[in-house]
Amino acid sequence: GISSFVRDNKIRFPLRWGHEWSGRVVEVGKNVTEFKIGDRVISMGKISCGKCTECLAGREYNCLNRRTVGTVGDTWPGGMAEYSVMPARNVLKMGERITFQQAAAIEAASIAMNGMRDIPLKDATLLITGSGPIGLSGVPLGRYFEAKRIIVAARKDAKLEIALQMGADDVINTVKTDLYTEVARITDGALADVVLETSGEASFVENMARLTAPQGHFSTISFYNRKITDLNMDDIVFNKINIYGRCGSHDCCERLLDLIDRGTINIDPTITSIIDFYEHGADCMD
Repeated sequence: GISSFVRDNKIRFPLRWGHEWSGRVVEVGKNVTEFKIGDRVISMGKISCGKCTECLAGREYNCLNRRTVGTVGDTWPGGMAEYSVMPARNVLKMGERITFQQAAAIEAASIAMNGMRDIPLKDATLLITGSGPIGLSGVPLGRYFEAKRIIVAARKDAKLEIALQMGADDVINTVKTDLYTEVARITDGALADVVLETSGEASFVENMARLTAPQGHFSTISFYNRKITDLNMDDIVFNKINIYGRCGSHDCCERLLDLIDRGTINIDPTITSIIDFYEHGADCMD
């Protein structure tokens, strides 16, 4: 994803990275009433202006003047710092049962959740391609949305083990085996009712009709390191495949805060290590 942003000149410097963060409020503005010092919070992935037509209509994530938090384009300084300043309208309180580590992982999980939004998953076969934190978070979310069978396809066995730990029924190593042959074998030729593409592998998009069942749903939440150039539209049209392009959404963050606080969704296995900021922070900033 980052390579495509660099290629398209969407990375602007100076840039402070970090759009997946959690922290505690240490100071509030004089007009802020909904937060107090000591509150445990996260922010949305985008900062809104609060004044445009989208914001005034309650669709702040579609703000016409939105700025991304520590990523690409017109950025708002991200969370890789001791202190960050965030507009109150883009900050969310976290429950006392959620750890700071869990809260920092919510942004990635919210993208997976939004990738499944309004897609019929009940009793469906769900294929997740990619095993980063977004793809792995899709496993318990797929179970929450009552998918019947969950398949995860990725390149590394260690991550596929985490997928199994999180509740996947089947895993496919795309380096050791052919993805398309394995999906057909596992599903007895029926293919996947829903595909959540999180890997950034362009060929998976170009060959979506070899993965997605007729009248199925293909949702991509990835950025790609090359242009999509060989899309077989005839197969897509003939098989009536529904295609979605998705990213994060603030209401998914709110929903996940509640689900994790209640213990309904567990994304802990996506947190594989903790690096001390003071020990390694300077190296990250060099």
